[in-house]
Amino acid sequence: MELHTVAVHGSPRVILLDDRMAPVRPVFRYLEFLRLKNRAPSTLASYAQDLKTYWVFLSQKGYAYDEATPATINEYKAYLQSNDPDALVLYLESVRCGSTINRMLSTLKGFYGWCELLGAVELNPVLSQAVAMPPGMHKGMLHHARRDSRTVQGVFKVKESPRRVRIVTDEEMSAILDAANSERDKLLLSLLYMTGARIQEALDLQIGSIPIPDQFAPVSVVENIKSKGKRRDLYVPLRCLELIDAYIIGGRADIATDHDFLFVADHGPWRGRKLTYNAAYDSLTRIREKTGISFGFHDLRHTFNTNLAEAGVDVAVRQLLLGHAHASTTDRYTHLSSKRACEALESYWERSVMSCPQS
Repeated sequence: MELHTVAVHGSPRVILLDDRMAPVRPVFRYLEFLRLKNRAPSTLASYAQDLKTYWVFLSQKGYAYDEATPATINEYKAYLQSNDPDALVLYLESVRCGSTINRMLSTLKGFYGWCELLGAVELNPVLSQAVAMPPGMHKGMLHHARRDSRTVQGVFKVKESPRRVRIVTDEEMSAILDAANSERDKLLLSLLYMTGARIQEALDLQIGSIPIPDQFAPVSVVENIKSKGKRRDLYVPLRCLELIDAYIIGGRADIATDHDFLFVADHGPWRGRKLTYNAAYDSLTRIREKTGISFGFHDLRHTFNTNLAEAGVDVAVRQLLLGHAHASTTDRYTHLSSKRACEALESYWERSVMSCPQS
């Protein structure tokens, strides 16, 4: 099984090919269905990778996709969890974290739901069950009108470990920027740190959409940027705009391109092409090795939100700046330091009636 990117009617498509190098038709048709629903290319690529893993499992076991049962899905879950899917062990040490396995099972649930609608299978084998709605889960406007407070959850869902988040300090950020190999890499990391943008949002930025720095405007808005298949505004401080402007006039102007993307490959055979996530991640890896600081692109987004929270910025404002659909998501992005917690508690006790001397 191999994934290939090919041009279909002038636009790229991710196609899963079997051992005979023929397209796997159900996967191709499902991805095309999702593409017509305006799913982001990165989302389609992720779904394609998940379905490739499932098809490899089916091929190894000699199963047909349209004959899968809940027992098949349970066996597939064990396959995802174990280093050696054919070995019987008492304690499984998963090569994938719980959230990754749940995402892959969710992809499978969507695929079989589509198959069920088309009549290719009688019943979706990725079963779900009604469970109590978690306290922190987003609730719709009319949730109070429901008969109960239950939601649907996959039967095969595995326990997820708390996500490890690295909040980058100002001193660490200075060291990271000093270790950046190029003006482009320094700008990319600064942009993520100063705006809370997602990495793909930054890579999709185009020069024509970026405002000219205005000394009388401390913050400018890059309107209608691509964001996870949708659109949102990105709020950019003046200092960041000045860095972007310097890069456009400097290093970016020296690279010939036939497009308007801000970040481009600056060396090798790909010079002048739009910077890809993999190329950006390679640069990140070199910086981590050079500084000894373990961090990721998304950690800078968490850091941005946490810094705003510690500065007292309201959650509704942070939700807007981060482009979250729900404030509950913004809250999960907040990781206040113990120092901040102690300062808040100290301030509370200073104002509390219990701290006043009794007469």
